[in-house]
Amino acid sequence: MSIYETTSGRAFANDPDFDGMTGRVTYQRTVTGMTLDGWKVRNTISYVDIGRAAHVDAVDPEAALVPERFPYATATATALADGKRKAAAERVITLRGQVEACLREHGPQSAYAIATKLEDGGKRRVLDCLRRFPDRFFFHGGQFQIWSLIGQEWTPPQVKKISNTMRAIRAALEEHGPQTVGDLAKRLGTYQSTVQKSMARHAEWFRVVEIRKGVGNAPNTRVWGLAA
Repeated sequence: MSIYETTSGRAFANDPDFDGMTGRVTYQRTVTGMTLDGWKVRNTISYVDIGRAAHVDAVDPEAALVPERFPYATATATALADGKRKAAAERVITLRGQVEACLREHGPQSAYAIATKLEDGGKRRVLDCLRRFPDRFFFHGGQFQIWSLIGQEWTPPQVKKISNTMRAIRAALEEHGPQTVGDLAKRLGTYQSTVQKSMARHAEWFRVVEIRKGVGNAPNTRVWGLAA
């Protein structure tokens, strides 16, 4: 065996670089064995030096965090991005004014109640706005997750004992919007009578938002939403 002997890869990995890999044979050894039917077999194992990997400079994490302008970003694209950011900031300010006006007119209430009174504000957007301006809005918490303006007084109401079914009904209405008693029972996996009895114990929590006309001889159906 010569130490200058070379070998080439036969891995057939469908990678030209890997399949065509070459290196210097540095050591060989032969293993002799016997098959079950009495045949003597030899296996030659070659150790190949394929060289060392090239030195790679580590990335500077501080330099990687520096904001950059992409070379292909045109002045038009940059102006468009800046315009979108400005418009988003203006929408937040507009929503903040609407939330402030709602709280002044209707008093402390939950983010859901505020969102239902505004034309342009889902619960998530209203809640984000309330949390973004702690210098203007105060979170009282409590059973109904009440918010108010800074300095606005709010006295927690005396409430009856709340069952798990009642909490589930309120949560379902907050998350999915107005529903019929049948819809609520199906969503919660319980009986319509259970939902009706629970809602009757806290009638002040709910209001009818729609009357669905029955088909044929079926009676009209009330669609319920939260009162506050």
